[in-house]
Amino acid sequence: MPATFAPHSVNLSVSDLDASIAWYRDVFGFQEFYRNSYPEMQLEIAFLKQGDFEIELIKFGGSAAGTQFPDAPRHAAVRGITHFALRVPSLENAISDLAAHGVKPVWGIKVFPELKMSVVFFRDPDGNQLKLVEKQE
Repeated sequence: MPATFAPHSVNLSVSDLDASIAWYRDVFGFQEFYRNSYPEMQLEIAFLKQGDFEIELIKFGGSAAGTQFPDAPRHAAVRGITHFALRVPSLENAISDLAAHGVKPVWGIKVFPELKMSVVFFRDPDGNQLKLVEKQE
């Protein structure tokens, strides 16, 4: 029998830990609940949480930018994790809130009636792609 599970967290390597904490806090309302530094590994980490979902931000000394996935929908042309998704009650409201923080979509609202959902894609300050999802019940 397969194990049961629920989504827990996503881990993002970032260039500036403080800036990333501020961005996820100010733009999406995540709250920092743990932070630590491991100088012997040139590593700093911070855990952010909203509801039951966590983001682990890692700053590794001397890290380099990784593969820059193309904007959606071409992001799927490169194998690997291309984005992570957050569910929102209203895409229109979320887009308005993000715009107030200077965040613009990289791929505007797309409606998938067969999946009963609409999506929009954005990028964080390090170029990580995020998808916001509005489900139609």
